[in-house]
Amino acid sequence: MYKALISVVSMASLAACGGSGGGDGEFNTGPDFDALGNAAIEALDGFDAAYTEGWSPYSAVVAEPEGDSIYEGVAVVVTGPAPEGLVELPEYAAVGSFEVTANFGEATVIGAADGFFEIENPGIALDVADGDADPTDLVNAGSIEGSFAFDLDIVNKIDFAAATGSVVGSLTAIDDTLVAIDDADAQGSFVGDDLDAFQVIGSEAIEGEDAVNIFAVGLR
Repeated sequence: MYKALISVVSMASLAACGGSGGGDGEFNTGPDFDALGNAAIEALDGFDAAYTEGWSPYSAVVAEPEGDSIYEGVAVVVTGPAPEGLVELPEYAAVGSFEVTANFGEATVIGAADGFFEIENPGIALDVADGDADPTDLVNAGSIEGSFAFDLDIVNKIDFAAATGSVVGSLTAIDDTLVAIDDADAQGSFVGDDLDAFQVIGSEAIEGEDAVNIFAVGLR
């Protein structure tokens, strides 16, 4: 799960920003897309640092003062044969902003992903994430309409704090194809000693069609 998330979000981060080998004018970008790229890199770096501390214990959640904590970051929507196979050969990818509110008193996580941009050539995502392709090979195809809503409950998974619930929403691709999750299970977890980051993954497979998957990470 972690490798799948990092691979796809790495792709988003590198695609959305100039990257180490890129620069102004090398992507089909605009200020909104560049801002998303910076947010993606910050979210990925923060999540990676929190992940080294380990999954947050449930005791840390119940010890939190009652009230809201906002997690902001990046979401990636991809289509492919299955959640494992999609990072090997994603057939469609879009990157957007992610924001959820964790209410520790009520044990809920509610929020959305929106402001999406389509990636024109998602097939090289894994090569870029692995460092085998130049980030400038990834092309932003433009902004698209759509959003996804998350509604989860915080639960105790014995050795870490998790969240289970649902995700629903859709995107309208540039070619007018609808990329939709009608109502899929979503699994989230808190990472870091101080609940520094939150990740969530949802997937919906329709018989005879590719699965639509959403991966997101946010920092508080």
